[in-house]
Amino acid sequence: MRITASGRQQATEDEVAQEDERSLGSIMVAIRGLRGSISLIDPKLDAVTVEVILLQAYFGKISEKVKVVETHIEGLLLVTKRLEEQVWSLTKQSTAMAARLEDQEGRASRNNISIVRVSEGMEGQSVELFVEDLVLNTQKPRRLSNFFTVEAAHRMPGEGLMEYRCTVQTIERRWVAK
Repeated sequence: MRITASGRQQATEDEVAQEDERSLGSIMVAIRGLRGSISLIDPKLDAVTVEVILLQAYFGKISEKVKVVETHIEGLLLVTKRLEEQVWSLTKQSTAMAARLEDQEGRASRNNISIVRVSEGMEGQSVELFVEDLVLNTQKPRRLSNFFTVEAAHRMPGEGLMEYRCTVQTIERRWVAK
């Protein structure tokens, strides 16, 4: 070291060179340490790279499957919409048919007269004539003849063999409110 006119110490070239060598040596040691660390990191980096590649392939397959599922869902939504429309239409038809059936059943029961406890063989050759005679020749025949005429009659066996139910379908009804 040398002292300058201002009183400061100034390092000689040899001292500077030695200091530079020491710094360079410590830098080299640090570089070797980093190389060692890098050599340890390299295999791990390679493993991470392989894992990333595998994950990319896996997510690519998942993405393809999601697209397929989305396509199927879109198709199912269309089918569901069509089915809902058909169910709505069928419900509407069913409601109309139920109302129509109820009306028809009501009309059928209004035009029928059931006569029970008729013994077998009482009707003779014609059930129609028997029922007409039975109804018209009982109490107040004039009033009953105004209410209906017999169109058809048939008998159905009841629970026992001895009794039959005669059902008479009337051709017209004339209920006159007086």
